[in-house]
Amino acid sequence: MSREEIIKLQMIIQAAYPGYNPPDKTITVDLWDKMLKDWTYPQAEAAVVAFIRTDKKGFAPGVGAVIEKLHLLFGEGDLNEEEAWGMVQRAMRNSTYHADEEFQKLPKSIQKTVVSPGRLKELATMENMNITVESSNFKRTYRSVLEQENEIRKLPPGLMEMVTKKLSLSNHEEAKPIGTYEESEEYKGEPVMMPERAKRKIKEIFEEYRIE
Repeated sequence: MSREEIIKLQMIIQAAYPGYNPPDKTITVDLWDKMLKDWTYPQAEAAVVAFIRTDKKGFAPGVGAVIEKLHLLFGEGDLNEEEAWGMVQRAMRNSTYHADEEFQKLPKSIQKTVVSPGRLKELATMENMNITVESSNFKRTYRSVLEQENEIRKLPPGLMEMVTKKLSLSNHEEAKPIGTYEESEEYKGEPVMMPERAKRKIKEIFEEYRIE
C-alpha cells in the first residue's frame, strides 16, 4: 500500500469522525504506512469501513483497531478449542507407534500446545486417562498459544521475525507438556506457554522500536 493510499484512509476516517484531527498528520501517516505496508489498499479500506459500520462508541479507530479488523476479515482462521482438541484425539489413535507422523500433521498452534511427539505418544498410551482433565488442560494452554500468536501476527514482518526467533528459544526451554502442570508446584495447576523471560523479550523489543 502506498503512502497516498494511507492518506486516503485518513480522509475516510476524518469524514466519518469530524473530530478526528491528529496533532501531527505527517507522523500519523508515517506510522500507519509502517504498520499497514503488508496489506493492500482494498483490504485496509474494507477494514476501516467495517470498523465504522460496527462502531458503537463514536471514536475514530487507531491503527491497532484497523489491524485487528484486517486479521478478522483476511487473516488465517484458527481452529476453536473443541476442533483443536478433536484433532489431538484423532492423532492419539495412531500415536502409539506413529507419534512423529501424527504430530507433523497437526497445525503449528496445536503442535506448540502438545509440545512434542513424545507427549502425543504418552497420551495415546496412558491408562485410565481422565479425558475431562486432559481436555481442560489442552484447551487452556491452546487458548494461551493463540493469544500469543495473535499478538505476534499484528507486528511488522521484520519485528515479527525477531520476536518469533526469540520466543522459539524461550518456549523450547521453558514450556511444559499438557497434563503435567498439576504435578508442578511452580505452575500451581496453570499451564504457561509464554514464559516470563519471553514476555520480557517482547517488552524489550517493543521498547527498542517504540511500539505502543
